[in-house]
Amino acid sequence: MVSYKISVKTGDKKGAGTDANVYVILHGKGTKTSEQNLDTFFKNDFERGSIDTYSVDSDINIPEVQRIELWRDNNGLLSNWYLDWIEVTNVETGITSIFPAMKWIKEDNHYFFKHIDTCLPQDDPFKDMRMLELQTIQKDYQLQVKVPGLPAQPATFDGQGSLIDYKSHFDACSRINGWTESEKGLYLAVSLRGQAQGVLGNLPTDKRQDFKELVMSLEERFSPANQTELYRTQLRERRQKASESLPELGQDIRRLANLSYPTAPNDVRETLAKEQFIDGLMSVDMRLRIKQARPADLNDAIRHAVELEAFNKAEIKQDNGKGYSRAITRDGTNSDASDKTVELPKNMQTALTDLQQEVRALKQTRAQYQNHKNRGCFNCGKFGHFKKDCPDSSVKRGHPNSQNLPEVSHEKQNGVIGVNKLANEAGMFIEAKVNGCKAKMLIDTGATVSLISKKMFDSMKSQVLSPMDICGKRKREPFTF
Repeated sequence: MVSYKISVKTGDKKGAGTDANVYVILHGKGTKTSEQNLDTFFKNDFERGSIDTYSVDSDINIPEVQRIELWRDNNGLLSNWYLDWIEVTNVETGITSIFPAMKWIKEDNHYFFKHIDTCLPQDDPFKDMRMLELQTIQKDYQLQVKVPGLPAQPATFDGQGSLIDYKSHFDACSRINGWTESEKGLYLAVSLRGQAQGVLGNLPTDKRQDFKELVMSLEERFSPANQTELYRTQLRERRQKASESLPELGQDIRRLANLSYPTAPNDVRETLAKEQFIDGLMSVDMRLRIKQARPADLNDAIRHAVELEAFNKAEIKQDNGKGYSRAITRDGTNSDASDKTVELPKNMQTALTDLQQEVRALKQTRAQYQNHKNRGCFNCGKFGHFKKDCPDSSVKRGHPNSQNLPEVSHEKQNGVIGVNKLANEAGMFIEAKVNGCKAKMLIDTGATVSLISKKMFDSMKSQVLSPMDICGKRKREPFTF
């Protein structure tokens, strides 16, 4: 028993989902599997824009699926179905095949799809299926005679599509039926729907059935003149949308090219549309490959793009399904594994050393922080209060541990000059005598008034300067060093 993994992508279009039963047969070289029903219990399969995955078991082992046969019935209320692609993987061999479809699947019609199916109509191996599709298209787009004996009825126009295309369709109907100008006005008036029907209300009553007035009003509303610059801007800015297929992008670019350059020759419009189609692709690699292929026209560029897209999807799926190759030495051991085994202890040792260094640095930082927290008062060194609240005012203010620190001093002539950053008096000082009392004086502080400490004031006692001394009326003893 062999298992196959089948992924089905439903298109992102209006009414693309289906409630019908879908069947598939896998074909290989000279062999095929039995009929398989793609269905998941208690799940609404084949919804618009969804990807459904199924596991199918079969007695037939097809290493690489070459083509598939697919059809649906008419079960359910909504049976129409637009299929984007199908992907089949042989679980045993891991080989994946991609089958692009991008078409509506009609009921009870058997469709055959080849792996990365892209070919010209004359080279199509399934000519019967292509002929059936052409007949279906002709049937869908042919003029309908809703009542026997009456003329063929034109389609309706709601303003959403192209007015130029609809006008061509309406002219064809009028020529087939031989309508006069008055009849053409009547049929055009009854064929308008939605926004286009609002044009009738803007016309006078006597001109609502005039064919020329109706066409002129529709053109002013949905296809105004002198809009070539607008269409050219839209053409230059046109890029592929996320959920847009390549044929849809090409068709819209061709429409914009025809509107942008209505008087240009056909080959010029084809060249401009081809260049814009290539520039509007999302994949940079795809743009380069298509340019290297030198497509002749827009259709040729679309064909190359569809082929590359299918190839890229196949390559991505195959790469995801493959394992990783390993180099084996002569003795049968895995060289990658042996190298990793040798490098692993070295990497672990390096990581352990780095971790130990970080732990030591963290401990040092923590110790410094603890020492900073255990400091006492900066005045007396005791705990329980701050320097500003210190009760012992007789203790010399300064660093608590500065009393036992040696003072660095230098002898110079008869005086003493010293610098000690941890001393009680910060900065550079000089020993001097004021009225016979020794004092340490700061050198050139820049202050206009010199202050003395309370301790020095008490030591001077009776030698305190009077106001007369301050005013210079009594001779003062000079400073001595």
